[in-house]
Amino acid sequence: MRDQIVDFVRRWSEASEIGAGRFVGWLGVAASKFYDWRTRYGEGAEYSLTESAPAPFHAEPEHVTYDASAEVLHFTDGSFWTMGSISASGEQDAGSLYPTVMEDSNGNQLS
Repeated sequence: MRDQIVDFVRRWSEASEIGAGRFVGWLGVAASKFYDWRTRYGEGAEYSLTESAPAPFHAEPEHVTYDASAEVLHFTDGSFWTMGSISASGEQDAGSLYPTVMEDSNGNQLS
């Protein structure tokens, strides 16, 4: 969602010749947060979802809850990801969890 906000501000700032800062203010986004989003444009979000993370773990802008015992990431729309794959110890991302099942709120699955 953050990339969509950055795109919106860029598009309308250029089209209207109104400064990006004014659009950011109108959207109710803190300027520091917007400029951080702009520098991370196109990058994925990375969060530490370990058992030591506070329960339930929430990430912005979309709230998610991670159930560490079941290794399931729940989204507010009812969809969830089963984090059933773990990277090997010799890999750069050793120990990182990856989804093996993604299910939407209608029960449709990708695995």
